[in-house]
Amino acid sequence: MSRACPHCGSGNVVEDDLYSEKQLVCEDCGSLLPEVELTSTRTEELQATAVPYYESTQTEKRKCPNLIKGCGRLRALCRIFRFPSDMESSAVSLYEGAYGHPSFLHTSLSKKEALAGSCVLAVSRMNSWPLGMGSVVAMLEADPALFGAIYQELIKCMNLQTVGGGITELLEGFCHDFKLGRDQVGAEYGETTRELKRRALDLLELAADSWIVTGRQPQPMLLAAVYLAWQSLSPVKRMKVPLTKFCVISKFGSVKEGERRRTAQKRVVEMREVLCKLGQELPWLSGSPVKPSDVAVLVEDILALRLVLQSEAMRRHEQSLLSETSETRAAGDALSSAPEAALKSSSHSQVEEKAPPAGGHSNDSQLSELPWAKRHLFVPPCVRVAKKPRAEAAGPDVTGDEDISDGEIESYIRTDQEMRYIVRLQKTLQQQKEEEEEGHG
Repeated sequence: MSRACPHCGSGNVVEDDLYSEKQLVCEDCGSLLPEVELTSTRTEELQATAVPYYESTQTEKRKCPNLIKGCGRLRALCRIFRFPSDMESSAVSLYEGAYGHPSFLHTSLSKKEALAGSCVLAVSRMNSWPLGMGSVVAMLEADPALFGAIYQELIKCMNLQTVGGGITELLEGFCHDFKLGRDQVGAEYGETTRELKRRALDLLELAADSWIVTGRQPQPMLLAAVYLAWQSLSPVKRMKVPLTKFCVISKFGSVKEGERRRTAQKRVVEMREVLCKLGQELPWLSGSPVKPSDVAVLVEDILALRLVLQSEAMRRHEQSLLSETSETRAAGDALSSAPEAALKSSSHSQVEEKAPPAGGHSNDSQLSELPWAKRHLFVPPCVRVAKKPRAEAAGPDVTGDEDISDGEIESYIRTDQEMRYIVRLQKTLQQQKEEEEEGHG
């Protein structure tokens, strides 16, 4: 076999019987060649360069065990949420690309598991698939704050273009989580998914018009809408069933005990308040108040006449504000003027209350003076519920006129010169005091 010198490339290599063993020597440059060489290419054989074994045999890099487990968990999530095969492949490829990114390469296993769920959520939003973040978090039993941070980091690092889905798009998949078939819970509590979805969708639209959905988490809002829809479909039998018992009957376990269920109960209370405001505008009730516990009977009629009832409720609200404003002004005039003038102004205000002016300019000007949150019947939660002021820590009660003892003065002195000044001042004060005593004596 012809050999070549790795240093000069010359083929003039001979065996040299120096001492007790044979060696290969290049006659041109005098370099020694190794006896055994493992090469992989023709050029390397000619140049006699050594090649490591793994470089000559390995074809592609193997996946690490954590990546393999993450892909398996991701595929399981895709099948649970009924993803098509193309969306599942997109989620797996996105996860494999994000796994090797420097932002997610050296992280904990909990963050890598949240990364798999974030890839599922991102693919669902890119394909307009009805899936909420709360459902993925509940399935992974992950921290919502951690999951949200990982999702935002994924969108930023991978430069993804996602569109958040509306709350009504999540309703269809959410209704399938309730086991309310007649063969499962009986005829008294059983309801079809189609009817439940239709009534809950109408309630969500009413809640959106009343600003209840604004800035709220979708899962408690959906649960409140489905619960009220289920009650209104058969109010006589289900009116007294609380939310907790409804979750037990329907085997709805994704909303755990604690903060989430309490949040859903708050949304139920807010939706019932809106239904009561619209229910008292029904013609056959003649403005009589409606109790939240009995409003389930009127839900079907309220939803059928929703637009008319909303306009009537807002008109009645404006009239009540105008009457309150006129009464307040009349009372102020009565306190500042003579008894005759007060009687005149009160009678005039009563006439205005009974017969409001035909033109709407004066009414609009009076309403414009009121705060925006008071003028409108339905306002966003941030306006209706004012933020609590942050409690500031009370500082020390110091006025600057407090007496300072000698011990406190000495604690502030730092140098020897200051000590000499204070000793000299104390002697001067003592001498002045003695002179004053001698003068009085």
